[in-house]
Amino acid sequence: MLKSLLFVLSVTAVPFTRNLEGFGPNVQTHTIEFPFSILSKTSEISLTDAQSTALESFKQKLPVDLKISSAYQTKHNKVYHVYVQQLFEGLEVANGVGACHLDRYGNVISMSHSFYVKPVSLLTFQQDQFALEPKLNEKDALLTLVNYIGLPYKNVNQNSFTSPVTLKVDHYPEVPAVLKMIQNDGSLQLVWDLVFDIESNWFNAHVDAETGKVVSLVDWVSHATFNVYPLGTNDPDSGPRQLLVDPEHPVASPLGWNTQRKGKKDTVSPYTLGNNVYAQSNPDGGESWRSNHRPKAAKGQVFDYPIDLEEDPDTYTDGAIVNLFYWNNIIHDLFYVYGFTEEAGNFQDNNLGRGGKGNDAVVANAQDGSGLNNANFATPPDGQRPRMRMYVWTQTQPRRDGDLESGIIIHEYAHGISTRLTGGPANSNCLGWGEAGGMGEGWGDIFATILRTTPNTTRNDDFGMGEYSNGVGIRPYKYSTDQKTNPQTYSYIRKPAYWGVHPKGSVWAATLYEVFWNLVDKHGYEPGWFDVPSSTDDEYPTAGNKLMLRLIVDGLKLQPCSPSFVDARDAIILADKINTGGSNLCEIYKGFAKRGLGVKARSGGAEDFSVPEECQ
Repeated sequence: MLKSLLFVLSVTAVPFTRNLEGFGPNVQTHTIEFPFSILSKTSEISLTDAQSTALESFKQKLPVDLKISSAYQTKHNKVYHVYVQQLFEGLEVANGVGACHLDRYGNVISMSHSFYVKPVSLLTFQQDQFALEPKLNEKDALLTLVNYIGLPYKNVNQNSFTSPVTLKVDHYPEVPAVLKMIQNDGSLQLVWDLVFDIESNWFNAHVDAETGKVVSLVDWVSHATFNVYPLGTNDPDSGPRQLLVDPEHPVASPLGWNTQRKGKKDTVSPYTLGNNVYAQSNPDGGESWRSNHRPKAAKGQVFDYPIDLEEDPDTYTDGAIVNLFYWNNIIHDLFYVYGFTEEAGNFQDNNLGRGGKGNDAVVANAQDGSGLNNANFATPPDGQRPRMRMYVWTQTQPRRDGDLESGIIIHEYAHGISTRLTGGPANSNCLGWGEAGGMGEGWGDIFATILRTTPNTTRNDDFGMGEYSNGVGIRPYKYSTDQKTNPQTYSYIRKPAYWGVHPKGSVWAATLYEVFWNLVDKHGYEPGWFDVPSSTDDEYPTAGNKLMLRLIVDGLKLQPCSPSFVDARDAIILADKINTGGSNLCEIYKGFAKRGLGVKARSGGAEDFSVPEECQ
């Protein structure tokens, strides 16, 4: 048994933010799809049976030890999603993950994995046995990370014994340190896995247990009656606020938005908190939030506060908090309808006996003082609270508040959706960098964009991101089907200006915007985003706008960990095959091919504009 220690590290108590690009070893992901014609089983199975079948299916193909990290069934199409973690000598292989997707009868639809399957080569051997004792102790590994991210500190003291090993860094939460393996350069390395929450960053790092080198780094932060800007109104320039009475969805939020359930007791709060989100101001930008200011409802649970846009945002903080509270809840409810449920890892304190891990309602900070001209969302694994920080923007006079621009709120919340759905809710590291990290930004943009559309919108309409908050927009081009307005194609991600995740994401969102309009042109547009077939029905949305949202969410569940653009394209095509029998293959492929993700496209920006023969 390894010792478990608590180290206390004293640091200067100053606001700290570090903008570090995620990185790590590149591992190959293998995906296998099974033709529907060979799916022969016809008796429905249980979730337990699905897990057993998944493990056996991997065992038949690969000589690896595995454990299940999470598993659930999507109700609307009855597909089982089983996510697994590779083990070596009892230790997790951090980047050795897999997924198996089965239909309701136990037929395997697709499998993907990034397992280590080569002969093991470790740096240290002892009596012909692999040495799994670290040369670098817990204390030094943690100090390596602290020095790497540039956090100032004074000294380290041993304080007590804990399990797993934890480091206490001044006022920051404890940092657990766990021994794991990681694939790197064709071999396995022993590493310390560290999770460090430092206000505007929430790092998961792996430090080589022999050399002390930081091998990988993922930042989990992706940089009643309510008077609000409602769904369909992006910002104050798009339309007025409205008084909405009981806007919650009865299935997604059966308790309402202001009710908390503990045991059998329900408590209705007169403040902006409930089962899905805690919304409050955070002017000093600190970590504390439970006792922060929240507006109190007037008699009858009325949350109605003035907003004077000619004044500075600090004069309408209460109105901003209410808008942020509304949007976090409406996004929760909307994506619940499309498949982001408790079992899939959604954000709720009480999961109401419907699966998944609770105690993870969103902590949403309005007018957060830790930054300006931005917003971010931190997504730890299921059962740990995500955190949204919304900032004030200074490029206009008077300053503007991102809490009033729904596109920014949707974009940030979408980081939580895509992170929890890709690789399963127990794994928050699948969208850490590269093309995968870029798509994490792109999904946020496309969700925000298509939710702005109306029955009067056409494929000739263009949309920017962040135009209200900063006055001009925050992406290289507006989202448009006109390639003169938005010329981006898949090969753009190879340009030096596109090495960051946000430019990459704009390419992905531009591509999905093409697919969206192809589906709308074929199937039409229908208002009422919540009006879709019940989650227990086999039916799928028939309107193009709703079908697109359904296919994106289902595709997130089906794609492998660390997906490329090509992987994500294939997952959306597979989602259509599962839901509609593949009736939209040509519309989907033509949208992807227009932006360089045709049949022969390859990961890394090798574009192709061809479509399948049957679509020519």
